[in-house]
Amino acid sequence: GATVHARITSASDTTDTLWTGSLGTLRAGADGVARLSARVAKLSPRRWSPQSPALYHLTVDAGEGAGRRVERVRIGFRSVSSRNGQILLNGRPIFLRGNEINPPERNIPDSLDAPRRFVEPYIRYLRSVGVNIIRLTRHSQVWFDVGDELGMMFFQGNYGRPEGGTA
Repeated sequence: GATVHARITSASDTTDTLWTGSLGTLRAGADGVARLSARVAKLSPRRWSPQSPALYHLTVDAGEGAGRRVERVRIGFRSVSSRNGQILLNGRPIFLRGNEINPPERNIPDSLDAPRRFVEPYIRYLRSVGVNIIRLTRHSQVWFDVGDELGMMFFQGNYGRPEGGTA
């Protein structure tokens, strides 16, 4: 199996390394799919929040020669929990000030659904008036990426009665 190496760096400064090391050896199961599960201990990342949207790059490198694969994704670290009926973000109470926006479903033309040139100023405006969470009804990676960068949280759902619901 291939040894898997990883590196976590700040998205804003790639010379700032949070962690680097081996995650273990990739081994194929009976179904022919290779899987690896690993835990990285003793990380001290800056936590993502609307006030400070700290982001990192995770680079994973596995294999050698022609079979080598290198993948890089942007990630953030945060925890969401509740205590005594209050929502906590990174262990601290957060008041959710939300806005139900219609993109990508209604009222905004399809041409504005995904372009970053629309999404970024729109989220900047919402942040400027105190909104910290947006409801979307459909997955949109552009909205999620811009939200991660600008400190906007999201939740997803649809209007109407759940399947099998009576009320």
